[in-house]
Amino acid sequence: MPCSACSPPRSLLASWVPIIGDPLTLVAGVLREPLWRFLVIVTLAKAGRYIVLVAVALRLAA
Repeated sequence: MPCSACSPPRSLLASWVPIIGDPLTLVAGVLREPLWRFLVIVTLAKAGRYIVLVAVALRLAA
C-alpha cells in the first residue's frame, strides 16, 4: 500500500520539525512513498526552514 493511501504526503511537510521529522521520513520509507515525491516534499520543507532562519537572522542583525 503506498503511503499516500494511508496518510497524505503533506504530512511530510513537517519533516523539518526537530523531534517528529525523522520518524515521519522513516514511516514514509516503510510505507513506500514514491522517492520522487518524498524528495520534492522533504527538500521543500527543509529548504523552507533555512529560508525562514536566514530571514529572521537578517532581520535581527539589522
